[in-house]
Amino acid sequence: MPDYRDPFIVGGPVPPKRFIGREREVKAIFDRLASPAPSPAGTAISGEARIGKTSLLHYICDSQVAEKRGLPPEKYTFVFIDSHTIVPFTPDSFWRYILKSLVTQQVYDPRHIESLLKDGRKKVGSFELDTLFERIAQEGKLVVLLLDEFERVVEHVSPDNPEILSLLQALINRPMRGLALVLSSREPLSALFCDFRFSDSPFPASFTSLSLGPFSRAEADKLIETYTRDTGIRFSRTEKKRVYEVSRGHPYQLQSACHELFEQKARCHQF
Repeated sequence: MPDYRDPFIVGGPVPPKRFIGREREVKAIFDRLASPAPSPAGTAISGEARIGKTSLLHYICDSQVAEKRGLPPEKYTFVFIDSHTIVPFTPDSFWRYILKSLVTQQVYDPRHIESLLKDGRKKVGSFELDTLFERIAQEGKLVVLLLDEFERVVEHVSPDNPEILSLLQALINRPMRGLALVLSSREPLSALFCDFRFSDSPFPASFTSLSLGPFSRAEADKLIETYTRDTGIRFSRTEKKRVYEVSRGHPYQLQSACHELFEQKARCHQF
């Protein structure tokens, strides 16, 4: 009996097992993470709304995906954070959120990290963070922090005194890396920080920029063929071309157009 359940995903990130395409961007990110001394140190992903930035970050931080790409879980720990979940946002709440995530994933001695969190009245300082990530690096480990919706962080940073950004920049540029950053935002970093004053190197200078655009026709066809493989429903060559033209290759619009077409074809099969 064919399974006519709609396989297309509308309204949310694509789970790692259903991720299709973006091979160039995926390879660039993993190559940079595997490099002992990448220059620039971080990666910044930009693209319009619903172009697939969050799906890409979820795919990157999947431990099975990373291991297949040569990044074993005993050495690389991926921490995904939606910047909108840090409420209220302050530099201290930001670092506490990250430290709590490290405790959960048991990246380093939990007692040491919990000692930094113990006194809620005392701010987590740069010395403590520098020491922590140095110790993590000495153990041959790397924490990969994936910050989605990075605009949320930028909104709460003073253009004249961007301390939190300077600290992030210093941590990822250490000779012994204990922390790596992969950011996502709608605008490129150069646009986000055009009015900022940095005392040393500008924050965007520490990042390689990757811009996400629409799917190619080949990527769109692969998505359709993969998603419909076990459903008993097939899209003709003309139908594939049509949904690509309607969506212009935009991943969200492509999934929506395929969803509508699949539902129509499934009803015809059933009745």
